[in-house]
Amino acid sequence: MSILIRQATQDDEAAFAELACGLTLWNQPHRPADDNFEQRLEQRRGRARQILQAGPADRFLLLAFSNGQPAGYVLAYIEKASGRIIGYIDELFVTDPVRGMGMGRKLMDAAASELRAVGVSVMRLNVFSWNETARAFYEKLGFEPYSVVYQQPL
Repeated sequence: MSILIRQATQDDEAAFAELACGLTLWNQPHRPADDNFEQRLEQRRGRARQILQAGPADRFLLLAFSNGQPAGYVLAYIEKASGRIIGYIDELFVTDPVRGMGMGRKLMDAAASELRAVGVSVMRLNVFSWNETARAFYEKLGFEPYSVVYQQPL
């Protein structure tokens, strides 16, 4: 398997939109039954376009390719708080054909390198409580719980 991870460009809009919609599809079983799925997919495509057009001011997008085909991405941003530069992983997604083959780790390693290069001292992310696989993956990478968010339906 040939793997390439690189910064996304505006030419990657279709590939990124396809991957972002893949993340939406993967999360769909955990969404409310009344969720307007087609509308959410269209919103994801629009957000993909906006991310690529906005440029890398405070965020970056790395795309992964396996044998020349889009296989995953990591979207991260930086924030300055209390004199520290904190890196946030906004989204990480790997397609089914390469899941479990180290692509997620490679993307996270690449993101950590990019964040270190701009002076980030700590990297944070959120993960849904139901996503035990992702939680185990991040813990294996050395992440530790930092905060817990509760919600109550109204």
